[in-house]
Amino acid sequence: MKKLLIISLLSLLPIAMGDMQTAIHAEQSAHNYLQLNADQSLERFLNHLAIVESGVTWDTVNSIGAMGAWQFTERTLRGLGYDITVEAFKADASIFSPELQREAIIKLIEYNESELAELLDTASNRYGILAAAHLAGAPRVKKYFTDGYNAKDKYGTSIETYLAKFSGDYLE
Repeated sequence: MKKLLIISLLSLLPIAMGDMQTAIHAEQSAHNYLQLNADQSLERFLNHLAIVESGVTWDTVNSIGAMGAWQFTERTLRGLGYDITVEAFKADASIFSPELQREAIIKLIEYNESELAELLDTASNRYGILAAAHLAGAPRVKKYFTDGYNAKDKYGTSIETYLAKFSGDYLE
């Protein structure tokens, strides 16, 4: 937020000095800088999530039937518009390639962002919340923040665990 304010104020400086072209360039540069940082933050988050979920093993299936680098369940994949079963994935992992998995995780993050928009607007732990939603689903994350219900997956990993594990801002 501080970076955005400083960049925005700096981009207004040329207007005060009467140079509109320089102001437009400064604003575009500020936008590009923020987008680059956002993209790098997302990449760091996605890498961290894949490490925690599967050790970045794109063709794995865990004991509860979650598949790929980000450990998608069949139900989650169906909700995102993919018709991929564990049985078919085990027979031929290429049906859910690393590229398709990346597309799916981006769709899931976008969905979770829309479902948790109000919470994300006021929270300081954006990636922790998104990781917790990946683990337990957006409705359970909402319930955690309203009622304190700390849902756990079948391995005993809780929303609080993911909130803590993914508490970095991923900007470094």
